[in-house]
Amino acid sequence: RIDALTVLYRTLSAENAPAEIDLGQYLSDIANSVMQVSAADSIKLDIETGYCPLSINIAMPTGLLINEMLTNALKYAFVGRSSGQLRLICKQSDGRVTVIVSDDGVGLGENQEWPSPRKLGALVLQTLKENAGNVVFRAESIRGQGTWFTLMFDAAAGTKPN
Repeated sequence: RIDALTVLYRTLSAENAPAEIDLGQYLSDIANSVMQVSAADSIKLDIETGYCPLSINIAMPTGLLINEMLTNALKYAFVGRSSGQLRLICKQSDGRVTVIVSDDGVGLGENQEWPSPRKLGALVLQTLKENAGNVVFRAESIRGQGTWFTLMFDAAAGTKPN
């Protein structure tokens, strides 16, 4: 979480700080930081991001949410395995932003939902829903085959200053 905020702070503190944050680059920086701090060498990360300018009110909760997903995947997805694959996709198309985080790990436990109610992930998702337009979040898991998180919202909502 600190790394996610540190990346954002560095971006906003730059001499020529942009009015908007490139969500693709921001999420890529977060993912690389999480991997450096928490991942074993045998866990690989595939990043596919495009340019996606958004206001800080959208970029910050999105970054925190993705940070939580990646950190949890590194803690729980590859238990009992010597290797694994994570994937982060961030793209903008037809006025919608889509962010996908997936792993090829063990999957969520039976009757387990993510984010858990009243936990940090749920609070951050609620903040994103309050700031972005038309937010859709899906968590899918197949036991033994991995977990996929899909987050979508209107790009236009993310470019309006609040």
